[in-house]
Amino acid sequence: MTFFYAITAARRVTRHPVFIRPTRPTLFQWQWQMQQRNTSTSNTKPPPPDINKIYHTLLNHPIDAPPLACNIVSQVVDRRSPNKLAIRSADDTGEQEDITYEKLIARSHQIARFFFKEGFETGDSIALMLGQHPAWWYSLAGLIRQGIAVVPCSKFLTSQDLNYRINELNIKGIITAPELQKRVDAIEFQCPSLTHKITTGIGSTHWNSLADIFKQPITPTMMVQTTTETPCVDLYTSGTTGLPKVVQHNHDYLFSHLTTGRDLLQATPESLALIACDTGWGLTVWMTAAVWLMDAKLLITPTNKKFDPQKLLATLRDQPVTILCTAPATLRLLVTEYNFNQFKFPHLERIVIIGELADPELIRAFTSLGIDVSIGYGQAETPPLTRSIKGGRHIPNTIGTSVPPYHVAILNEQLHPLPAGEVGQIAMDLEKGKRLGLMRGYINAPEQTRNSFSPDGRYYLTGDYGKKNEDGSIIYHGRRDDLIKSQGYRIGPHEVESAAASHEAVRKIAVVGIPIHGVITIKAFILLKEGFSGSPELSESIQNHIKQETAHYKCPQEIEFLSLEEWSQYETISGKIRRAALRKLEETRLADQQTKEEATLHSPRPR
Repeated sequence: MTFFYAITAARRVTRHPVFIRPTRPTLFQWQWQMQQRNTSTSNTKPPPPDINKIYHTLLNHPIDAPPLACNIVSQVVDRRSPNKLAIRSADDTGEQEDITYEKLIARSHQIARFFFKEGFETGDSIALMLGQHPAWWYSLAGLIRQGIAVVPCSKFLTSQDLNYRINELNIKGIITAPELQKRVDAIEFQCPSLTHKITTGIGSTHWNSLADIFKQPITPTMMVQTTTETPCVDLYTSGTTGLPKVVQHNHDYLFSHLTTGRDLLQATPESLALIACDTGWGLTVWMTAAVWLMDAKLLITPTNKKFDPQKLLATLRDQPVTILCTAPATLRLLVTEYNFNQFKFPHLERIVIIGELADPELIRAFTSLGIDVSIGYGQAETPPLTRSIKGGRHIPNTIGTSVPPYHVAILNEQLHPLPAGEVGQIAMDLEKGKRLGLMRGYINAPEQTRNSFSPDGRYYLTGDYGKKNEDGSIIYHGRRDDLIKSQGYRIGPHEVESAAASHEAVRKIAVVGIPIHGVITIKAFILLKEGFSGSPELSESIQNHIKQETAHYKCPQEIEFLSLEEWSQYETISGKIRRAALRKLEETRLADQQTKEEATLHSPRPR
């Protein structure tokens, strides 16, 4: 059924007002309310959560039906065994703390109570700008419990980045670390909505301290009923093609990650999952929800220092980590360490990669050790939609098959399904598959929200392009703007980058198409490994290597070597390549060259 989005006065995404509130609670809501009352007043152990029942109720809930009550903290976290390990925190000094569900629940109640007493209401927003600190997870649980929307922010955001986010979302509070407080203070006067600042450090006149909040009595707050229509998490897109958009997910979104835990992580109650990425990424929210739903455990590694591959390798060696969730950029740093082959990972069963493709050589570095590499595809707007087959052969640029209950289709320009082998837009078929976990829309961007769906509402359009193989697996080609049409062929940049990545000198590579005299030329920008320097001979060596790995027409005609400082200008915080910025760079260069040529042509000739 087609539905429409609107923007409320609070600039939130909601459906037509007739669907906002039911006239009376559903049976599902009454059951949840009674369970909450019983467990909050009884000293007996709460019954374990019936996650499958909750999941399937939400999964089959019609989009135009009255909202259902749901809250992953109240319905799942609160019902875990109090003495069970929830989080292990192992910092870079060797200190280790095992955090039980009892402590996680207690801290979440203290945070929820603080914001309740401060007058925060359901749907208000708070930014979380912490690294891998236990307070990030305490805060996440407390804010979800209280119905306050969480805005994960990378600790690498500048004051200007923060200013944009706070004013875009009318954020009322921020929780951060002492070393990041100055960035907030620098723009506070430009952010009228920001009324509360909380630090993990020492409190002051203008800053509340989490340490002081944790000294308060541990008493449950008045129960807040959150529903499928209550904002829960606001995730920013990576911004690879322009300014990042902000995606609104409601409370049912977190339950969609049962498939993440079941099909991608393949987690069990004995699993210990390490999330080796920035807490500003949506991946951290994904994996946290999946671990909670699967009754597994998290390992976090607090540090204020620059990322050290040696530290991560030692952690994987010394801790009983069974699942590593990270990006290929991090894995590349591990395998290029001089002593990588000296490390053994006795407990590591699986590496989960989402958000970026990994080249075959990188995958082989781990599968050769008996470690399964699971590749998934999803966006900030969706849950994981595909995953590779366990134990299957990794084909370059393949992102796997559809994850039940979702159905991925490949569409042509008229938004009709394409047969296997033809390149088109990757889409989420909301008729053949389910929609649980799909965004409610982009905040403050109703037109972009509408354009993300087909006119009949059947498809969510990802903006990514690929093709299906006969077995249903999908080959990823890239964003629409990233596709290169050269010599009559449609070339995905990842195909070329994957081929070049196995060359001994290539550390990172980005491939774009640039128009030169009306002809699209393939150009590669390359960051070299230490010990190599750019030269015509090295360019030719890389080109010959690419021709051996893939079709000759995909080989770049031009190669430019970048320094690390130059490369960082064209990479997002999460390590994704900003190809649009590289194309803009080339367009500017070509325009400047054309201007100089015209000036030379029209300049007076000497007599």
